[in-house]
Amino acid sequence: MPLRLLFIHGWATDSRVWRYQKALAGEFDLSFIDLPGHGGKRGWESPDFGPPRRVLEGLLKGEETLCIGWSLGGELLLSLGGGLPENVRGLVVVGASPSFVRREGFNLGQPRHRVLRMKKELEKDLEAALERFYALNLSPGEDPCLLSHLKEAKKGLSRDDLLMALEALMEEDVRDRLLSIDVPVLIIHGTGDRVCPYGVVEYMKKRLRKVVVEAFEGAGHMPFLTEPDRFNAIVRSFARDLWKEGL
Repeated sequence: MPLRLLFIHGWATDSRVWRYQKALAGEFDLSFIDLPGHGGKRGWESPDFGPPRRVLEGLLKGEETLCIGWSLGGELLLSLGGGLPENVRGLVVVGASPSFVRREGFNLGQPRHRVLRMKKELEKDLEAALERFYALNLSPGEDPCLLSHLKEAKKGLSRDDLLMALEALMEEDVRDRLLSIDVPVLIIHGTGDRVCPYGVVEYMKKRLRKVVVEAFEGAGHMPFLTEPDRFNAIVRSFARDLWKEGL
């Protein structure tokens, strides 16, 4: 049985953002999650990671798996810490941070006042707020046409679910769980990321036991869309190495 690659998308998107990663099919068994309130059957019911974690924990059971999480999806994986099931061989975290906002002793996230302003914008004009957020996913020079792959999710999103998920991102702080993660972690991050600044990579690198970093020079928040061939090659190599070690 091939290794399963389980893909988890970010905030205000859905599983369709991984369209170019379908090229990994054949060698691997691919699974794509739609998070609560983001195409999933359930809503985001509380301002924490409880709703998506319950969905994820049910899907993690069974076959040998490499989990790949982008942004919110990456932080969700990190939040499991040492509680990862034995069948999870490793993690790939893409454009993710253990804390989305800045906190005492951690100045690598978004300023809290900026996220609060974003909440107000969502409440006032959902369409305009999403357009501004999607634009942040690109660095200068990247093709704006790629934003269409994020905007596909808009019809399936509700203001209430997005606000609940954004509150969760503001409140969740999983820094203390990094040291307990005992599987190999591949960090993929664009140096021009404007959503989760690249400085967080060094922070995580010092606190994860088994870590490999792949920096995408000049890339923004979604290198799996802007440089899919390189992204897929890196994930393929990492997955192959994990699979060989377990044989």
